[in-house]
Amino acid sequence: MFFRKSRNNIMQPDPPLPSAAQQLGCFLGCSWERVDPSLSCAQITELFLTELAAGASSGTHPMLITADDLLLETIEENCEDNGGAAAYREKLMQLPCDRLPDWMKNPMKPYAGTFKPQPPLNELICVTPNNLRQGEELMLVRLPVSEPCRVFAHLPFGSWNDCPDAEDLIAVCKDWQTRYSAVPAMLSHDILQMYVPQPLTDPAEAMRLASEHFTFCEDLSQGIGTISALADSLIGSHFWFFWWD
Repeated sequence: MFFRKSRNNIMQPDPPLPSAAQQLGCFLGCSWERVDPSLSCAQITELFLTELAAGASSGTHPMLITADDLLLETIEENCEDNGGAAAYREKLMQLPCDRLPDWMKNPMKPYAGTFKPQPPLNELICVTPNNLRQGEELMLVRLPVSEPCRVFAHLPFGSWNDCPDAEDLIAVCKDWQTRYSAVPAMLSHDILQMYVPQPLTDPAEAMRLASEHFTFCEDLSQGIGTISALADSLIGSHFWFFWWD
């Protein structure tokens, strides 16, 4: 706790620092609001879908964000490494995104392994009062982008360990947006979730996409285990989940 002197020379504590959500909202400079973490995952999913429909006519794209100091630190460092927030945002907004990065052009091959049938994912995996960590806040932001893949121009996530940088995130998400109408939906300091309006139904296509998902986020192996297990879960799923260690 830091203290300062008031006019009558009495020591008083400094005002509290803005929360992570307040700092991120100020950085983004767009419409945002806190989301009650006591809402169920189904209610938060419905909130996102409602905002997604509204944004289609207003030129914005909604993102649910679990704001914390780690996410803020990542965004700040990525901006500092690329000429500052305004310059980096402009660069990412103008970046051609019709070419996949080289490392995505040869997706991983399915490998041997047994797996249990996986249920489809049709709700966002959300923070709740039971798993919300100290300093975390759930917020909804409305980003001024006509292409959903460009949300990473405003939220330059990634570029640590095996997590792709913002440039590659834009390119990969643009490819999936074109092929599957998939859009970013939720972000934390180590998780990205995407929404797809028409889930896959073809097992062969699901296997191909699962290979792409593992190439994009190999740390999925620590959770769902195998490409075959992921392919099984993609059939019928409206949401895709990525996590980087």
